[in-house]
Amino acid sequence: MKYKDFIKKTLNLLERLSSPPKVGGLQISNSAIRFVLINKGKSQATALRLTPGTIKEGRVQDRNAFITALNNLHQIIIPDQLEKEIRVIVTLPAELVYTKSFSVPNIDKKILKESAQLNLKMISPIPVNNAYTSWQIISETNNSYELLGAFAEKAIVNEFLDILEEAKFFPMAFEFPALALTRVVNKTITLKSKPVLVFHLSSDGLNLSILKNGALYFDYFRSWQSIQGDQRQITKSAFEEVLINEVQKVINFNLSRFKENLGQVILSAPGFENEVKTLLENQFQLEIMPLQVRSFASLDPQMLVALGSALRGLVERSKDILISLSPISSVEEFYREQTISFIRLWRNVFASVFLLFLIIFSSFSLFLVNFSNKLQAQLDAFKSQAGVEEFIVLQEQAQEFNRLVGLISEARGANLLWPDFFNRIQTLADKYDIILGRLSIVSAQAPINLVGQAPSNTAVIKFKNTLADESLFVDVNLPLSSITTLEDNSVSFSLSFSLNFEQNE
Repeated sequence: MKYKDFIKKTLNLLERLSSPPKVGGLQISNSAIRFVLINKGKSQATALRLTPGTIKEGRVQDRNAFITALNNLHQIIIPDQLEKEIRVIVTLPAELVYTKSFSVPNIDKKILKESAQLNLKMISPIPVNNAYTSWQIISETNNSYELLGAFAEKAIVNEFLDILEEAKFFPMAFEFPALALTRVVNKTITLKSKPVLVFHLSSDGLNLSILKNGALYFDYFRSWQSIQGDQRQITKSAFEEVLINEVQKVINFNLSRFKENLGQVILSAPGFENEVKTLLENQFQLEIMPLQVRSFASLDPQMLVALGSALRGLVERSKDILISLSPISSVEEFYREQTISFIRLWRNVFASVFLLFLIIFSSFSLFLVNFSNKLQAQLDAFKSQAGVEEFIVLQEQAQEFNRLVGLISEARGANLLWPDFFNRIQTLADKYDIILGRLSIVSAQAPINLVGQAPSNTAVIKFKNTLADESLFVDVNLPLSSITTLEDNSVSFSLSFSLNFEQNE
């Protein structure tokens, strides 16, 4: 993909992503500034008269007064938002712009721009280095393009540009009254195939232009100052004479240029319609049609030029290839402004998203902190409860430990007497010839069972009585039923007794 194609597609993408800005029409004249904005088919119109001498013959004479007027206009359009830029198509005073139509061969459109620029340099009435030039196609045949060229002094346009930007008006393009009025005529009237004369009378002077097939071919302006000269005022006879002479010149030009008569005259002369209509009909027998914009019927007729520029503001900016007398074309200006708007838009989007995530993360962090505190409180309560239970368990374990220690101590004390017990029981058994068979000892406190064999019943009885006499042995019990005579006349027996270790301590 070529670099230029890539840039074009990227800018088209930016245009789709960014909302298109509203663009109004701003007319600057010697006596007033007028603004029209079309929004949803309805017009917002505002006009302010300039202090006499602020602009003279199209040139700014009092910069401060002009900026003050623009600031006041800005305040009316957007109250209390003086820092917000208002995008406008600017109509310059008519006397600043020169126009001329010319032809170039029908060549590849890729080099049409170069050919047009070359011709503009050749026909420019202003030194090329000191002029802004622009052009637009007005007709096309198989052999040639008919182009309309426009010229204006750089210094004057740059001064208007600086002042407008200082007053927060953002010019998207600079044009001239005839071009703006042509747009209104095409929107309002179905034109005949023959050339049409547009007669426009304003506070600055007389503007005559020729349209054919809806395109502007010729534009001529005569200021009241040039008509008045050194006279204090323009008399009616002088006024009528100038009108007749100027219209006749345009009629003659039309005949030489198009080889046919004018089809009709479109008249825009606020406050003088009837007088001018009667004069032209009587003098030239032409069909006169007043310019009436029914779709904006409430609009003051003096606002028609600003309306024409506002209609241009409705054109998709990337497709505005009409004449623009500014440092860069309206399309380039649009893309520059659109790119800035796009950056601002996404900067705000990213800032909003960042703020949103910051709020989400802050809320989540706060939730986690609260949740952590809640868990800590529960844990502390659990630990407190577990501590009480643990204390009870430890207390029981300590008691059990102390009991076992006591038992161990007792067992330890008893263990010291067991050898004496065994020696004594064996000594007594030997005394009576008793054979000890089995001793069943569960504990020192439990009764002990002894099973043995004696030579006779008498020996058993004596053994039992001897045990009973001993302090070590208590509760000696010899059941008679446990004495059994064996085959060798000896006897087996079983007796029980308990030990009294305390008596032997």
